[in-house]
Amino acid sequence: MNGQVLALLALSALCFTSWPFLMSQSRLHYVIAAFILNAISAIVFMPFLKEAARNSSFTKTAILWGLGAGLLNGLGHYFYQQVVAGPTEPSRYITVVLVMMVVIAVGISFGLSLTTLQAHATEPFTVKKIIGALFAIFAIVLLTQK
Repeated sequence: MNGQVLALLALSALCFTSWPFLMSQSRLHYVIAAFILNAISAIVFMPFLKEAARNSSFTKTAILWGLGAGLLNGLGHYFYQQVVAGPTEPSRYITVVLVMMVVIAVGISFGLSLTTLQAHATEPFTVKKIIGALFAIFAIVLLTQK
């Protein structure tokens, strides 16, 4: 991974772990909070859409994959926002959900490596990844204990 990729990942992590702290202060109903979050997120992308449209291939398959990803993202925000709107301290659930995402990403990568979607699984599935996922599961157990 090069420096630019690491910087983008660090900025993403900063944003993804910061917004729940802000939103939890709003005390909005979780559905309203999720709607606002996603509406503002869509507005952020608007200045970049024209250029992106010129450089994209709008095949039926591409659109269906995008719609599926959008559906999963929307559902994820709906479920996650229920926790954000609750009484739990953000530092407790942000850490847990991020570690869960690591475990799930490894599982999806493994699942893809076993299917005809192998072209999307660009990194080999290794023993180190399995060990890392097991440590992440252990971390989830530790982080959810009082």
